Amino acid sequence: MRVIFRREWLFGQLDITKNIIFFLSFLYFFTTSADLLSIKVSIFRCKLNHALAFAIFAMLFISKKPWKLDKKIFFSFLITTGLMAISAVYSPMLKRAIGYVLLYLFTFCIYFILPYNLVLAYGREQVFKIYKASFIATGVFGALQFFASFGGILLPFVGQTIGGTIARGQAMTYEPSYFALYMIAYVMYYNACYLFFFETVMEKKKIMHLFLVNIMLIVSTSTGAFFAYFVMVGVFFLLQSSRWVRSCKRKMVKKLALFSLSFAALFAVIAVVAKDIFLNTFWKFFRQGFMAHGSFVERWQGIVNAWNVFIEHPWFGVGVGGVGPFLFQKENSTNVSEVTKEMLIPYDPTNVLTELLASMGVVGTLAFAVFFFLYFKRFYSVTRIKELTMEEKGTIYALLVSLLVMLIVLQFNQNLFRSYVWVHMAFCLGYSVSLREEYDRS
Repeated sequence: MRVIFRREWLFGQLDITKNIIFFLSFLYFFTTSADLLSIKVSIFRCKLNHALAFAIFAMLFISKKPWKLDKKIFFSFLITTGLMAISAVYSPMLKRAIGYVLLYLFTFCIYFILPYNLVLAYGREQVFKIYKASFIATGVFGALQFFASFGGILLPFVGQTIGGTIARGQAMTYEPSYFALYMIAYVMYYNACYLFFFETVMEKKKIMHLFLVNIMLIVSTSTGAFFAYFVMVGVFFLLQSSRWVRSCKRKMVKKLALFSLSFAALFAVIAVVAKDIFLNTFWKFFRQGFMAHGSFVERWQGIVNAWNVFIEHPWFGVGVGGVGPFLFQKENSTNVSEVTKEMLIPYDPTNVLTELLASMGVVGTLAFAVFFFLYFKRFYSVTRIKELTMEEKGTIYALLVSLLVMLIVLQFNQNLFRSYVWVHMAFCLGYSVSLREEYDRS
């Protein structure tokens, strides 16, 4: 006899086993960005999120749900893994490079295969509710960190402040830029829904929701969050090649214009009311000059260094995780008795594209290009279904916008193993495939 819960907003009227999985799934999504809830083991960190992933894996196996993954995407993943292993041979620290190959396998399993199958096994809309709820919980916590600091209260996990008093929103991530990247997935999805769905541009309730959702990103005070809005506009222009997007163009242009003016006004108000915060965060690169600001110089130098490594090792690179050790050994000709992770951090890549080029060379980068090509081809193919409703097609395009903005912002100062990027990729693909399978059965 199954125990049935009464209908609730998040979990619905479902049996107890599913509710346990959904509750664990909420915690899993919520802690995906919780880098600070971890224990350091050698070069890796064991996170609470990993334990939750293993628990969900176990329950999915017990429930005997079938495991699925697109064959072409899976084989392209195997090829990238094989090439990653070959590149490890050229690494100055073979054990470290092999460790990163294992980390890649681990990342793909718990941050791609798992969320992808959650969507297919338990329904895209139900899992989507849980996924969105996890973003809201994280965003609210980040906003509370920021606003509470105005009253002299520093909430847990605050790592960076402005002027020593105002906390930068970061929830439980390493730093505000990581929090911004995480929140971009949800905020840009919501912004795209506003442009695609809302019937009028002056619906007060929906406009207020839109404002509050974007505040959850803005409290990071990250330049990545600031630039994300420009990237979003660029992505919308990129999608003009789609017939459906062109059909929405007239309404969308009006909404986009209002949206742009509203947020330009918002940032202008911030610049006037909280001048120091604005100048020292969002506007810091423009204020001091890009090449005069230490943060930008560090990122740019990381790109240049990785490019130089690629020029020296163009075909297979120096292995994932090998760029830092390679540059460290090259600069420090004298023997160092023990090389620590902290010593290598200044030499690590600061951009995903140049990280791939330096780590895996032309061959490995092309393999990843094939992987992403197959991914987007599979994801985007659902938009060709003629029977799709306006809401279904708009949701797919909104997810596409959020994913593209996230991947572009990822280039600013992140790496290949950002877990929540893989999770968002998996969710978007799972949602798309689930929708296609539903229409194929009908």
